Amino acid sequence: MKSALENVKVVEIGESVSVPYCGKLMADLGADVLKVERPVLGDLARRRGPFLHNIPGADRSALFLDLNMNKRGVTLDIGTNTGREILQRLLQDADILVEDFTPGKLESMKLGYSHLKEINPHLVVTSLTPFGQTGPYRHFKGSDLVSAAMGGIAYANPRWTGDAGQEPMRALQIYSFISGITAALAAACALRVQRQTGLGQHVDVSRMETSALTLNFFGEYWPYNRTYVSRADKAEQAPAHDVRCKDGWVCIVTASEEQWKRFVDFMEKPELAEDERFRDVYARGEHWDALEPLITEWTSRYTKLELFEKAGKLRIPLAPVHTIAELVEREQFKERGFFIRVSHPATGEQTYPGAPYKLAETPWAVRMPAPLLGQHNKEIYCQRLSYSQQELVRMREAGII
Repeated sequence: MKSALENVKVVEIGESVSVPYCGKLMADLGADVLKVERPVLGDLARRRGPFLHNIPGADRSALFLDLNMNKRGVTLDIGTNTGREILQRLLQDADILVEDFTPGKLESMKLGYSHLKEINPHLVVTSLTPFGQTGPYRHFKGSDLVSAAMGGIAYANPRWTGDAGQEPMRALQIYSFISGITAALAAACALRVQRQTGLGQHVDVSRMETSALTLNFFGEYWPYNRTYVSRADKAEQAPAHDVRCKDGWVCIVTASEEQWKRFVDFMEKPELAEDERFRDVYARGEHWDALEPLITEWTSRYTKLELFEKAGKLRIPLAPVHTIAELVEREQFKERGFFIRVSHPATGEQTYPGAPYKLAETPWAVRMPAPLLGQHNKEIYCQRLSYSQQELVRMREAGII
């Protein structure tokens, strides 16, 4: 095998981030992913910036180009009888369908799992929606911000400000990406079962539940002792904070007394180790208001990389808080080839994030840039499904493709 998901056929029908990212993860590992978009308008992500040189265009969105590498793309209106028939034909030999329709919508169009398994018993249908296929909210719409709010993570963050009136944290699209990862993993597990039994199944992924899952141990405070951690709480332990330095911020975490002693020696303030207010991690958390200015007065003399390099030699947990511009230039990313250059006919060669993993025998690779809107209509409809050129023209004129 040249790639991990070689010979896996995926059909993707979804907009913006979650479903396209799920499809991208599989495409990057060699799956043959066919992206189905609405005629004329295409994926909503095509209309979301940033755009190259701030010039909008269906094929100029950085978000779309990043999320849809390694896919082929067609346009299709599945709201028409012909469109539904074409989709059914595309799914007859597919392994996975990834979709984000409101629960019940595909069923009403005779394209739900109960219908599709009759056409293709080994098809894995992965549905990725704001609230899942069941429950009182199943028909509700929802964005990434809604998922973070209703999943609880927005209230829990930012933590340790001491300001109970501070607004909840905006999630900045993170849960759309995390739910895409979750859906890809779940689909891959269902694919393994399909390979063993020959049977597909319906995979139901909820973005709200994905958000709730990321509460991690913060979410255990309530079931364990009927308390909860929120943005109004101070850190129980310290230092476990971001503090200002000469050119930005560094994160400092001293999890043991040995690390704390090395840290105060590093600061050239060994007397702090003997200060009763800072006798252990919990006392330091309680007196963080007194400790923070002492640390900040020292860190403000140095740049974050100076602090990082010196702390590393002393085995003190301290890390720079990178800006996005700094990330691209970091030697660690360069050495591992994380950021990649990809050429696209509409935007030329640009920089994109690559994969955060390396498979030694079946490596991740960029095989093609994101498709132009409807780029592969002729290849898929004429060559794979045997429609004639004349039929293709008629379907285009009728708005079917």
